[in-house]
Amino acid sequence: MSVIRRALLDTNACLYLLKGQVDPAFTLERGLVSTVSEVELLGYPEITRADEALIRSFLDRFELAELDEPARASAITLRRKYRLRLGDALICGTALSRKASLISHDSDLRRIEELKVLQLPLVA
Repeated sequence: MSVIRRALLDTNACLYLLKGQVDPAFTLERGLVSTVSEVELLGYPEITRADEALIRSFLDRFELAELDEPARASAITLRRKYRLRLGDALICGTALSRKASLISHDSDLRRIEELKVLQLPLVA
């Protein structure tokens, strides 16, 4: 299993990790999570206190990537070029502006030429 040096986790990758569905040999040296994913993960109306605590503890393990001006500019360009949904454009723009790969299971994002999109190795 190769080590991923620097990558931003898409929201769906965070969910796979939270559910323990990722190969234990997976190693990410420097992980980033977008503030957009933070809002998506914690913003479910039916979230329980236990789930919120679990998610917050999970997020504390990663660097939080703010939606700064370079990320917003990249998101605008990507949204226009690829007709991405807003959340996807913001997450991809953040990864691109941070010069990080994106770990996602959204196969639609693999068409973004400017961005290296990786999949998590899942357990069977």
